[in-house]
Amino acid sequence: MNIVLLKEKDKIAERLYEIREERVINHIITVLKLGKGEFFSAGEVNGMVGRAEILEIDAKKISLKFYEEKSPPPKIPFTLICAVPRPKFLKRIIRDSVTLGVEKIYFLESNKNEASTTQNQKQTEDNDDFPF
Repeated sequence: MNIVLLKEKDKIAERLYEIREERVINHIITVLKLGKGEFFSAGEVNGMVGRAEILEIDAKKISLKFYEEKSPPPKIPFTLICAVPRPKFLKRIIRDSVTLGVEKIYFLESNKNEASTTQNQKQTEDNDDFPF
């Protein structure tokens, strides 16, 4: 099930949210093709799942009201073990794995890994900007 995630920073009052992220606004308008008064599946980050009603919509913000319906489904304990990917695919693997509910991810060096790929990622880990 695809849902729009509602973040704590977007909460303006009890059950009321104001989304200002351009990527999310574009998704609601162009992909979901929704307008004022329409409902869509939504969920609070680390919270309840339910439906959201669009109260106001424009290119800069979307105001909505969230109606809680149920607790999120329990995670299935799942561990992913894979070889160290090229940097281009690292973010995708982590993003998609977390979306699917993977609890732990282990990256292993293998004989088939390019040495430069592993070395570059080790240098990145030492940097404070490393996103994981």
